Amino acid sequence: MGQILIVLEALTGWLLLTAALLACVSRIGRTWLRRTLLVPLIAASFLLPAWFLALFIWIATGYPAYISKAVGFAVAAGAFLVAWIGVCWRGLRRGPLGAPRAGHWPRARLAIAFVVVAALTMMTFWNQDLAARQELAVIRSEASAMAASVGPPRVPDSQNAALLYEQVADLLSADKRAGGTLEPLLGRSFNRDDPKLRALLAQHRSLIVLLRQAADRPACNMGYWYSTPSVAMLLPQLNSFPDMARLLVHSAAVHSAEGRVVEAMKDLNAAFALGDRITDEPVLITVMVGVVIQAMAVRELEAVLAESEPTAETLDVLRLSETMSFGRALHRSFLMEEAIGLTAFTDNITPDQLSTLTGGGSSRQPPMPSGLPSGPFYRVFFLAEDVAGYRAYLHRLQETATRPYYAARNDLPREGPEVRNLGGLLARILLPSLVQAAEHAADADAERRACMLGLAMHRYRLEHGRFPDSLDKLAPDFVAIVPLDPFDGKPMRLARDAEGRLVVYSVGPDLSDDKGTPYDRETKKGDLTFRVGK
Repeated sequence: MGQILIVLEALTGWLLLTAALLACVSRIGRTWLRRTLLVPLIAASFLLPAWFLALFIWIATGYPAYISKAVGFAVAAGAFLVAWIGVCWRGLRRGPLGAPRAGHWPRARLAIAFVVVAALTMMTFWNQDLAARQELAVIRSEASAMAASVGPPRVPDSQNAALLYEQVADLLSADKRAGGTLEPLLGRSFNRDDPKLRALLAQHRSLIVLLRQAADRPACNMGYWYSTPSVAMLLPQLNSFPDMARLLVHSAAVHSAEGRVVEAMKDLNAAFALGDRITDEPVLITVMVGVVIQAMAVRELEAVLAESEPTAETLDVLRLSETMSFGRALHRSFLMEEAIGLTAFTDNITPDQLSTLTGGGSSRQPPMPSGLPSGPFYRVFFLAEDVAGYRAYLHRLQETATRPYYAARNDLPREGPEVRNLGGLLARILLPSLVQAAEHAADADAERRACMLGLAMHRYRLEHGRFPDSLDKLAPDFVAIVPLDPFDGKPMRLARDAEGRLVVYSVGPDLSDDKGTPYDRETKKGDLTFRVGK
């Protein structure tokens, strides 16, 4: 209501100013000069406020969060048009002496009335902005408390794996600055049979040792200060974690080729621990990095088990947490996303600045007009709906993240009109494809469960001399229960591939049971698998 009042007061003041200027120009004695000045005056008196109202309505109709505001602005535009026509028609009518009637209007009174209305408009705007700033102070306090609540607990340095990860990150950074001698070990096309690469890996054995020691520590806290969340929050060591994981899986590949399976398993144990530890940091990007690291470790573990005869000793080296869940980590990260987004609203960040920090928003959002005002203007006219839309979106994501993916997938907000209806100017930039993150987390949980069942099958074989022909035979001696597929809520499945190998699998994102056919990331078809045996 206060916003409409501001608009009406501003338009009333503009009409008074128009009347005062008409009164002044109409008193000019020379007809040609009077007519020359009246044409631009009338045009300006209508086009300038009409342009601002059209801009408001265009933005509001492009962002459904502002639809009620668009209706109010349209009513104000109609009222202004009627009043403007009335003022111009009455003022330009010729009087008894042939001059416009506006020449007889009291210029001083009109000027005083304009000044009074302008002052009232500024006071109303100031009060509305003051209320918005007070609300932002409350939002900032809430965001800080929310961020601090999901941060990892502090741990003693002697138990903190992060200190060792920081040492490895520093060594990797120093190597890159020195020319990148480790680059051949960090690439995806690593050839484990290349003697030069083996020699280089042996030369940097200390990095592997540090990562193994980190896996033996019980906790991890990277020391990030979440009490002051920000969209520009820096996570300096994060870029080094995928490199650490590649170093470990490549080391495992070399040890496996040399027949040193226990050493390979130690490397893979450190890689799994690395992926688990990074997800302790409640930021969405850290969860996605953990997903990538685990995928690398699972694929290499599958390869190591396929080319060796694992023993109880080798299997015992792997200490995979059965309670690890990327879904739970995602829920924490959604809480942090809300805190970071709310802080962005309080930092008076313009849409252009925020788009630069976040890498751009949704490609489907309407383009913003160049030079769109921000600061007090944004706080008064757009902030309330923007914050409400952002909260609605995040709260919905957080609620779905508390449920299994198969039970929540249909309730997740999708790209399209449903998402566009939830956000305004800044919210639409702050809301990347968070729904895709939920699917990636379900992928990782499915891979984890397939991997755990695959290891249990190897343990079953060591005790019974053969692999089980059903996953049900693994419970309760080798697994407590057969876990459910995150995608359809049914027990994980077992099949044989074309080569006769057993395959533990999830139906994957396409929800189609393809009997263990590996998932194709390009076509998005197939199952999420873990092959067992040679």
